[in-house]
Amino acid sequence: MKNELRFLVISLMLSTSFLAEAQSDFRRGYIITNDGDTLHGLIDFRSYTTNTQACGFKPEGDASPMVFKPGDIQAYRIMDDKYYVSRSVDTEEGPKELFLEYLIKGEANIYYYRDNKGEHYLIDKRGAPLSELPYHKEEVVIEDVTRFKETTKHIGLLKAYMSDCPALYNRIESLKKPDHDNLVALAKDYHQLTCNDNSCIIYSKRKPAIGVAAEPTASFSWFRHGTGIYTGTGLVLHLWSPRSNERLYFKTGYMYTRGVLYEGYNDEHERVGIELPIHKIPVQLEYLVPGRVIQPRFNWGINLIGTTNYERAFLQTAGAGLLVKAYRGLYISAEAQAEWTPILVALMMDMDINFVSLSLNTGLYYRF
Repeated sequence: MKNELRFLVISLMLSTSFLAEAQSDFRRGYIITNDGDTLHGLIDFRSYTTNTQACGFKPEGDASPMVFKPGDIQAYRIMDDKYYVSRSVDTEEGPKELFLEYLIKGEANIYYYRDNKGEHYLIDKRGAPLSELPYHKEEVVIEDVTRFKETTKHIGLLKAYMSDCPALYNRIESLKKPDHDNLVALAKDYHQLTCNDNSCIIYSKRKPAIGVAAEPTASFSWFRHGTGIYTGTGLVLHLWSPRSNERLYFKTGYMYTRGVLYEGYNDEHERVGIELPIHKIPVQLEYLVPGRVIQPRFNWGINLIGTTNYERAFLQTAGAGLLVKAYRGLYISAEAQAEWTPILVALMMDMDINFVSLSLNTGLYYRF
């Protein structure tokens, strides 16, 4: 039974790695060519920074993907999600062609992009050029005390672009830090106050600040000092920020099993594994590879360990697994997990780095 479990764990890890290499996240959408034609197909959804630099596109009925750079096309749209337009932007390195996320179209238009220097919001309107709404925190020293001061240049620019609507000045002055919500709301109200003909178009979809997924699981574990397979159960929670990153998660929860963490001596003075009830709290980072049906995932971190005799410890852990879509937000989950002595602790205390356990976890995974 031990050999079968080891084979399943190794096979799952290898297959997860293979699938992760092959995965792309193509979603329904369309592109608008420079001639104004609309071509429907699939858009390769990537990170904010990658979406700004390129558009991967599969035309309908054609399995061969094409890659468009800013300027190659006018725009591209991911259905029920983001809309990007090609624009020339003045950056610190000079003018650059970028795909900007179109947040709202109206009397004043708001755009967004992200790069390795942070977030950028931009505004334009009929008769006025595209300008960035700069914001950052400056470090200042006042009487030998270091403080952080928020810049306010974005407030002056917003008032200049909306100078025909003084009713919004007080609101603009209270806008300390630009973000999706406050800029879209401001541009919407500006449009409604200055235009009676048409309503504005809001492309930005409001997403929750925190996303939650719950995963009840059953575990099958083999311990280095144990003599068999130990079963367990638990509930794992996955938390992430849909507004920032849809692939990086924080994993925690509670797991219970019986197992063998170390050896001791029995009544016959024989060295044997000591079986104990084990309580685990995962504290891990998890990376989820996108996919329409199968989503590989990888995690790394620690498991906080507690036993019924009040011993406390933690083990380093890493794992790999798969989510297989069953229905909408419901997935079937499978994951292989390994635990070992924390490397840093072993080095500090001059201990050996020992493998502790292998586990195969299965369950149901639901995104709320």
